[in-house]
This record gives sequence, structure tokens and C-alpha cells, in this order.
Amino acid sequence: MTKGLDIKEAAGRLCKTPRWLRTWLSKHPVDAYGVPYCSQLGRTKVFSEGDVARILDATRVAPCRLSSLTAFTVPIPRKTKAR
Repeated sequence: MTKGLDIKEAAGRLCKTPRWLRTWLSKHPVDAYGVPYCSQLGRTKVFSEGDVARILDATRVAPCRLSSLTAFTVPIPRKTKAR
């Protein structure tokens, strides 16, 4: 049996603060399959290594597809003097 992690330890594994993890969990309580990201024992949230890995996977950022648009420039209208 693996040792459970409290919120401080789980946040440390993610290189984040416990406050960040609590906020993230309030916005994302379950994964895409409806499985909670942690176990709730009373008021204490307990995480397994697998839970931490699933949180890390859920927070992966997709590469920006708009990076190719930086090659296009929008002309800036010039101010002309009134004659």
C-alpha cells in the first residue's frame, strides 16, 4: 500500500502552492471520466501518486496554433498633417 499525500505534499510534487491546488481542484473536481482527483477523508484531501500524475496530465498546455500568425503584420495608419 502506498502512502497517501496531503494537499501540501501533493502541491509540492506539482511545484505549486497548496492554495493553487485547492483553487484548481475547486474548478476541476473530476477528470474527463468523472473520477475525482483525490480522496476525501472528512475535511482532509488525500492524494495518491497516480492522482498527482493525473493532475499533471490534465494541466498540460497544448501548443499555440496561432504562432504562425505572427508573420503577418497589420499596417498601422499614419497620422497625416491637415493642409
